[in-house]
Amino acid sequence: MLHTVIIDDEPKAREDLENMISSCCHDLVITGRAGSVREGIEVLNKTKPDLVFLDVSMPDGTGFDLLEKCGINHFKVVFVTAFEEFAIKAFRFSAVDYLLKPVISDELVSAVAKSREALNRPLPGIDMVALMEYLETSPGKPRKITLKTREEQYLVELDRIVHCEASQNYTRFFLDNGKAIFVSRPLREYEELLAGNQFYRVHQSHLVNANHVVRFNTTNMTIQMSNGHIIPVAQRKKDILKKIFE
Repeated sequence: MLHTVIIDDEPKAREDLENMISSCCHDLVITGRAGSVREGIEVLNKTKPDLVFLDVSMPDGTGFDLLEKCGINHFKVVFVTAFEEFAIKAFRFSAVDYLLKPVISDELVSAVAKSREALNRPLPGIDMVALMEYLETSPGKPRKITLKTREEQYLVELDRIVHCEASQNYTRFFLDNGKAIFVSRPLREYEELLAGNQFYRVHQSHLVNANHVVRFNTTNMTIQMSNGHIIPVAQRKKDILKKIFE
C-alpha cells in the first residue's frame, strides 16, 4: 500500500480526488489531507507519505514554497492544478507526473503507476532534486534537467547539452563529453521546456545550444557544433541564426 497525502485548498477538489482514488487506485491509502502550505508541511512531517498529490496555488503560498520548506524528501509528487502554465513543462521531466483539473480517472491511474515505479528506483529523491534545480533562479547557478531512459535517469546541466536530435517520438541528447542519451519523449516537448535557455530549433529534427555553435556554412546551410557534428538549418529558420551569432 502507498501512504498518500492530498494537499489542495479546495475541499471539493480534495474530496473528488479522494473518491476517485478509492474507486480506481485500491493500493493507495489516504493518510493525510491539507488545505494550505502550513497544514501541508505539518501533515507531511507527521505522516511521512510515499506519495503526495499537491496543488500549485494555495492561499498562503504555492506548492513550490511547500517543497522548499520541506527540503528534499523521499516521497514522490504528482502536481494537481487547473493551470497549464510554463512551470508545468518542468514537471513533466522533474516530478513523477502532473494532473490537470478536473482530474480524469485514466490519467490518475497512469500517474499512480508512474509513482509506484519511481518509488522502486535505486535513486529515491532525484526527481525532487531535479525539480528544485530546474526552478532555481539564483544568478550564476547551473540549471539542470532530468533525462530519463528506460533503465536510468540523468541529472544534466543545460550547458553540457550540445544539441538534441529527433527520432520519431524519441529524442537523442548529445553532451559535451561525447555521451548520447536516448529519451522516449518527442523533441517538441524539449523545445518548449528549454525555450529561453539558449536553445533554438534550427530544423525539424534538430534543437541546438547556441553556446556550442562553432560556425555557419552559408553555402550548404549547415552549422558546426562544438562536438564536430554538422547540423542542417532549414531555410525558414535562417533568421534564428541572427540570434545565435549576435
